[in-house]
Amino acid sequence: MVYAGENTLSALGRMVLILWLFVVLIINSSYTASLTSILTVQKLYSPIKGIDSLMASKEPIGYQENSFVRNYLIAEYGIDKDRLIPLSLPEDFEKALRDGPNHGGVAAVVDERAYLELFLSTRCDFSIVGQEFTKNGWGFAFPQDSPLAADISTAILKLSENGELQRIHDK
Repeated sequence: MVYAGENTLSALGRMVLILWLFVVLIINSSYTASLTSILTVQKLYSPIKGIDSLMASKEPIGYQENSFVRNYLIAEYGIDKDRLIPLSLPEDFEKALRDGPNHGGVAAVVDERAYLELFLSTRCDFSIVGQEFTKNGWGFAFPQDSPLAADISTAILKLSENGELQRIHDK
């Protein structure tokens, strides 16, 4: 690059050289970005696109043991009980997903988002696919006319308003 600039005597020639170097730099950067994108997309491919494709596949589905997820999948989506595999620990999730449905594992794990985010925070080989689906609402149960109900609701509202609830979630 320096040698080519020394041989160029006119200002116009130097300007053309500088423009050409910028064009080569942009083409090189675009090629590198495209290649990286192609390789990343191929690595992240999943035959499962969401709950509908998972239901249609008839492959085993993992869920966290002692969770409401089992009953939810059976009641809301009509998934056969025999397809649901209980998993206890994050290590069980990982092993079942790595083994896959053809080797005694599962095609996917369905669980609460917070637990899945925690699982994925240390295991980058997996990802969340499809639309998030939720059971509407959650709450606390108090005896009727309990003074705690209003206090808890107010505290949660304050945490939500000042952003602390989101910081707790992120942590």
